[in-house]
Amino acid sequence: MVKLGWALTVYLGLSFVLFLATSNTIIGWIIYLFLLLPFYGIILLWWWFFVWQNRTKTARIKYWMWVLVLALQVTTILSSPGNCYRVKQGDRCYSNLQILLGNVPITGPGNSPHWNLIEDAFLGLVIAYGVALVVALLITSVGINPNNFPPD
Repeated sequence: MVKLGWALTVYLGLSFVLFLATSNTIIGWIIYLFLLLPFYGIILLWWWFFVWQNRTKTARIKYWMWVLVLALQVTTILSSPGNCYRVKQGDRCYSNLQILLGNVPITGPGNSPHWNLIEDAFLGLVIAYGVALVVALLITSVGINPNNFPPD
């Protein structure tokens, strides 16, 4: 269990850095710093408390759920705001997906029409990613470690 605790800690740390690195806008950073970072902190505190209580047991994770978590993370990163050059309050930002597939520059103004469906999905995807992460942790089952036989 302790190895899984460290693995989750490393994953959340790298995940947070990846979210910040791929969001080149104030809006994205605000969402990540004020929503995602406290959420990650609560998850880590709860998870390490759980690990400490079950440190001699083995964990069985549901790999299909973690594939869903990673897919939602990639989708969230792609819908994340990537270009808000000369943004005024209330203006839209181009998503990372539109920057990758469209003709919008990473920095500087763009004259392309916005992909509103993808841009509007960002906050919902952040929430869906958080819910999937919590569910993935909650369905982790704990069993007795077969290497720790009771003494005769």
